[in-house]
Formats: sequence, structure tokens, C-alpha cells
Amino acid sequence: MKGTHADEVFACAIYWYSPVGVGFLRSLARRLEIFRACEADPRLRKMWSEPNWSEFKLRSKTYLQSKVKATTAPPLFELLWFEIFKGSPEELQHVCKSKKSFASKAVAKYGSDVPPLFVVTLIVPGSPLVAGVQYFAKSRTSATGDLSEAERLWERFLEGDDDFRKARFKLVPTVHDGPWVVRKGVGAKPLIVANALETTYYQTPAYLEVVVDISSDRIAKHVTALCRSHSTSLKVDVGYVVEGRDEAELPETLLGCIQYNHLDLNISTAISEFQSFKGTAEELQHICKAKKSFASKAMAKYGNDMPQLFVVTLIIPGSPLVATVQYFARTKSPGAAGLSAAEALWERFLDGDSEFRKSRFKLVPTVVDGPWIIKKSVGTTPCIIGKALQTTYYQTPNYLEVHVDISSDTIAKHITALCRSHSTSFAVDMGFVVEGQDEAELPETLLGCVQSARQAKRLAKERAELVDSAEEEELEEKQPANVGFAFLADSEESEQEVEEEAQEQEQEAVEVKEGPQKPVALASDQLQGKKR
Repeated sequence: MKGTHADEVFACAIYWYSPVGVGFLRSLARRLEIFRACEADPRLRKMWSEPNWSEFKLRSKTYLQSKVKATTAPPLFELLWFEIFKGSPEELQHVCKSKKSFASKAVAKYGSDVPPLFVVTLIVPGSPLVAGVQYFAKSRTSATGDLSEAERLWERFLEGDDDFRKARFKLVPTVHDGPWVVRKGVGAKPLIVANALETTYYQTPAYLEVVVDISSDRIAKHVTALCRSHSTSLKVDVGYVVEGRDEAELPETLLGCIQYNHLDLNISTAISEFQSFKGTAEELQHICKAKKSFASKAMAKYGNDMPQLFVVTLIIPGSPLVATVQYFARTKSPGAAGLSAAEALWERFLDGDSEFRKSRFKLVPTVVDGPWIIKKSVGTTPCIIGKALQTTYYQTPNYLEVHVDISSDTIAKHITALCRSHSTSFAVDMGFVVEGQDEAELPETLLGCVQSARQAKRLAKERAELVDSAEEEELEEKQPANVGFAFLADSEESEQEVEEEAQEQEQEAVEVKEGPQKPVALASDQLQGKKR
């Protein structure tokens, strides 16, 4: 967002660490590090580093004859960044494509200046499900231009198919500090990862991402649960290698390595950009005034620097009753020629009464992926929402919130129930428009749009999920929509809210033991609206 201190610090960082007179990669790594440091929880940054590579024991040049292991060359890749995301199993696959990932932000900011990245994503079972994502970039090339054995093997790995990669990708762990039971459970023996764990590869010109699902193996799952329970007392080095199997592929050289130092997996960021709240119908009215809402947190943090918000809250019937909240921010100002037809109509909409708004506010749905019955039920016909559903408007100088109660109409309620039962298998685009009804109000232009994809699993787990983190808010401006509103990401909950949530969960557990469970008060688990 314009005017924030993060932008100012970032601008200075680019100047201070200009590539002039400095090695390009190290300069770029530092600039990217400063960029992320402006947003990331500083506690996490202290919990990871690049360890001493010489302590890893790998296959030597004569290993096939002597069985001697040694490490004589630095890693091919330099560690750039590490971050932790939480989400569903589907969301934690292919993290690099998420706009919240370091890879996406680096490419968006630096484009082709970013060297090809090697990314390892470890999906760690537990509650919540999290993924630790390590980013590496090529740090050296041969001075003579000739490739070393390790570099040639890496080229084969890049160009090879998944079967070759799964047969060769190796992890080398070392627990330096921690309980004996953890050191015994983890061991120090190199592991061909795909022999035990489900491994998936995602490759683009910008990166190769290796996703390792630790929850896919029962034994690994139990060992990881043990490590997770002691993670804040562990110091662990992890190295990654492409296994060399003949003399032409030896000696082995690390691809990259990372050290976790008393890592707290609760310091994680929700990878989803979809936000939902649960509660009673009364509690889900006027979400923006709730302290847990993105609007309240953004205004508290940025004050007058906040752009005008346009907010759409959809109350979705079912169990639990939830509200999905879409936030848009004004990104365009009138040009020299004055207001366009759509901008003039938006001003009328802002200044108009509820009757005018209800007669003009329109939703345009499109089911882009899903069962035929869902596509048929939802359709693609634009709908004047106020004619079918109870719609309420809440306006302040900072935002206009449109509250739509889908449960207020029987037909809409049944269609939504059908959609909710299939929502893990479909994706729907929603556009919001002020309807133009005469020539002066045309052409119509979108206020904003959002894609909501496969939400039911997350909604079904809401009651059991515990709010796990107390992260700094991240206000991320997304790609502008047509009329001048951009979709915004959400922020995380405060430490006080986490404590309150934990107390509520404990109270619920007591009530379950003593008798029937009582209705649950509003407790927003951090989910965010997503536009692709």
C-alpha cells in the first residue's frame, strides 16, 4: 500500500544494496530479504539460517570403492528465505503459485532478474497442518565454464522425469541439540525421500518446487509428531542432495542446506486469502465493525492511509452458519477528463438511499469448474440481489459494507445448500456491478470480482480448529479490478484474540464432558478471500 513505512524501507534497501560493485546474487538475496523482513514476523527470522556445509558427510569421489564420505565443496544453491504457511492439504500443494509466497513476490518485484529458484516444501502433519518452505538460488558457476560432476547431475535432475527425480532426491538430517528420543527417532542416515513419502514436483521457468508430504507415511507422521512437540528445543540441520550412483556423478555436492534453531511452527501465515466468520445471524451483521475483521485491523494500523473500502458480506446458511467477506479497495482516481460513466454511477450508489442501492446492486456468477448440477443451479444470469435476498448496507467514511443474507430466500437457501455439499469440487467466479439503466450510465463496469474455490473442507473444520498464531497484519494490494477496486488480502489475529479463543475452546471441552454443547459465540478462524 502506498505511503506505508514498508515501502519506504524497501525503496532504500534497493538503493543501498545496488548490484554495483557487489556480487549479483548476494545483492539480490539481501534486497529480497529486506523486502520480506518488512512483512514477516521477526521471531521466525531468528529461527533459521544456513549451517556449516562442511559438516555434512556425502559420497566422495572414491565412494564406490572406499565407502568414504566427505564434503569438499560448498552447496550449489544459497539459502534465500524460509517461511511457514498453514492451510488444507490442497492449499499447501504448489505453494510457489500463491501470491503470498516469497517466489511470487520476488518474481513480481524483480521479474527476470530473479535467478531460477530451487524450492523445497515440507508438509508437516499436526494441528494446524503447516508447510515449511525453503527457497534456494544458484550461488555459483564453474570459473572455467565447465560443469562439475554435481552441476551436470543437477542439469539431468532438472531435465529428468519424475521417476528419475524421485529415485535420486535425497535428504540428509542431523539433530545437533534436542532430547535423546528425538535424535534417536530422526537419526542421521540419508534418505531417498520418495521411497517413503509422497513427493510431487512443480516446474516453471522461474523455479522447481519439490513438495514432500510427511503425513503420507505412518512412521514418518509419528516421528514428525514427536519432533513437532519438541520443535522449540531442537536444533536441526537438513541438507538436500541428488544422489550420485557412478563415478561420473561423484563426488556428491549439496544442493542446499538449512538449520532450524528452536523453530516454532505456530508462527505461520494462512495461505488462503478467503476469510470466513462463524456465529449467530446477529453476530454476523456488520462484520467490518468487529475487531477481528480485516477492515478494523487495517484502519487501526494504517489510519488515513487506508483507501476507501467496498465490502461484500455473504451469509451462507448451513451448520455452522458462516459469513464470507470480500474486501475491495479503491485503486483508481478520476482522470483529467473527469468521472467515467461507471465512476459517476458509483458516486450515485454511494450517496443513494437503500432503495436505490437494492434496485441496482447486481451479482454476476460463473461456475468455472464443477459438477453439471451446480452449473445448472447457479447459472450465469446476473441477479439484482436486493430483489431476491435481504440486503443491508452499512456505511462509514472508511467503507461501504453490503450485507447479503442468502438464508432469507427459500430457493437461494436450497441452491446454496447444494453448492455447499459439493464445494470441494467446484470453483465459482463472482463479479459485483452497479446496474446501468440508461445510456448515461453505460457501459457497465465491474466494481470488483473474486473467485471462491473449494471451501467446504475448511468450513467443516472450523469448529475444531484452534487459532494458532499471533502474526503481524499483512495488507497486500492485489491486481486492480476494472472499475478501480482491487481485491485485498486479510490480516491475522492478535495475541489477545488467540488467548480468548483458546479459553473459549477449553470452556467448550468442559461443556462437552458435562452435557450437551451450547451454541458457540462468534470466533473467526483466519481464512481469506481469493482472486486468481
